Amino acid sequence: MAEIKRIFLTGAPGSTWGRVDKCLRGALDNVDNTDIIPGRLHCSGNTEKTYNHMGAFFSPGNEFDEWILGFRNYTKAEIEAKLDGVYNDEEHPEIVEMLGTPWMGKTGDKSIRIHKSHHFSYHLDKIADLWPDAAIVLTWQEDHKCYVWWEHTGGFLLEYDAYYYYENDYEAIWNQCRWQNSAIERFADEQGLEPGIFNMDWIRDQFGEFSGVTDMPEDRTAKDGIPRLHIPPGGQRNLNNTMRVYCRNPWK
Repeated sequence: MAEIKRIFLTGAPGSTWGRVDKCLRGALDNVDNTDIIPGRLHCSGNTEKTYNHMGAFFSPGNEFDEWILGFRNYTKAEIEAKLDGVYNDEEHPEIVEMLGTPWMGKTGDKSIRIHKSHHFSYHLDKIADLWPDAAIVLTWQEDHKCYVWWEHTGGFLLEYDAYYYYENDYEAIWNQCRWQNSAIERFADEQGLEPGIFNMDWIRDQFGEFSGVTDMPEDRTAKDGIPRLHIPPGGQRNLNNTMRVYCRNPWK
């Protein structure tokens, strides 16, 4: 299997794509987590203990303002300079205190960098063309569930992966959920990607064997008995049942 250098991750607001990001970081033992700094951590939803927004987000209105809106016009070098600029070797002992040693103590080479933006969904063809050896992970959820979960986890009050760019326009968020899911479905269909259920077997199938550096809890519902990864508290079973993941994996 070829060596993977980058994973481009996207999903609509409320698609639980943060869970996918966190679980990939926790399961794979060679992810570069140095983009996680104190200002890039947030507990969303009804919890004060579980950080489920972590690392750099390139969505409009966040740390990088409207940079992502010009994505189609940037060169590969310009994009890589922006994406890679969030990683550094500076020590942040408070991260270990907040997340635990495994998150900053990865074994092996730190070779995989996870880049995420809601708006990557609109540029999947360009990403596939410029980075033919990169993984592209797509998180899909039913439109109405995306919208409801986005509001439940904080909506316009979210402090990180914030949505103030949309100026409290709920219709705009609803449209983003619809349009981004549609863009993901279009790309997946054209690429012949099969939808999968997000669990440890799916990660293993896509990325090969891994040692795992954190415990990844899985739920099994009485409905189908299939294990699904979740982030406590809760497990969001009714969301997990319909959420699907796709992966463009040219290295397999």
